[in-house]
Amino acid sequence: AFLELGNMNSGHFSIRAGRQELNFGEQRILGSANWLNTPRTFDAVRAAVNYGKLRVDAFSASVVNPVDGTFDHHKAGEDLHGLYGTISKVLTGATIEPYFLWQLGGGFKTEEVSPARRDNKTVALRINRKAGNALDYTAHFLRQYGHIGSDTISAYAINLNAGYTIPNAPLKPRLFVDYAYASGDKNARDGRSNTFDQIYPSNHGLYGIVDLFGWRNLRDTKAGVELRPAKRLQLTGVTHSLYLANAHDGLYNGAGNLVVRKADGSAGTHLGQEVEGTGMYA
Repeated sequence: AFLELGNMNSGHFSIRAGRQELNFGEQRILGSANWLNTPRTFDAVRAAVNYGKLRVDAFSASVVNPVDGTFDHHKAGEDLHGLYGTISKVLTGATIEPYFLWQLGGGFKTEEVSPARRDNKTVALRINRKAGNALDYTAHFLRQYGHIGSDTISAYAINLNAGYTIPNAPLKPRLFVDYAYASGDKNARDGRSNTFDQIYPSNHGLYGIVDLFGWRNLRDTKAGVELRPAKRLQLTGVTHSLYLANAHDGLYNGAGNLVVRKADGSAGTHLGQEVEGTGMYA
């Protein structure tokens, strides 16, 4: 349940308080993850100012922990505060999206395995021109800083992609390339955390549709083609080449949890390739 005053989608000013989804950009950092059995929701207060080319969203939220057999409750003490701006029609057909996210919470440990609270701040800029134009692209830059107890946080991530739709060609082919990078930690005992935190993403299909990987200590280069044999039918073929960003850090799954780590770096960085083909009918 939630209470909304105004119209969150089109009103000049609106505010919503209660249980809700938070979806921003392409949901690479903050999304409801509808591919999960239980999509992600938040107990949150969100306000939006929407005027002309400028929109600003401000929110204070806590993620809901779904538990079978009882009423779900948010995680006490695990808070996310944010400011998300959207500037439209400044670049031809593109939007500029600067934003700031602030994560606070307990239950973490320092590199010396001492209990600690986390204070993680993310400053980011996303520039996006949507598919549907002959040329589409995204440039997404993120920087994280703060601390986990006595350890300092210093991490970053980059996503660059571009697509080109061949005009007047049969099947309306769109060719695209994409590069995603998220930093890893080179030393597990130096008091500095360099592993990028993917926060609360909708990862499905971003780093392979098998969903084995999250955006932490990862390099993913992909290329593909989209075809439209009919108005409602889209066929997509993609190839991925996946590596760890740092051999001394670990492999993280789609939820962002550590799967395995070879701290001496002897396992190398290469994870493998994925080739996928999908069809979608609306």
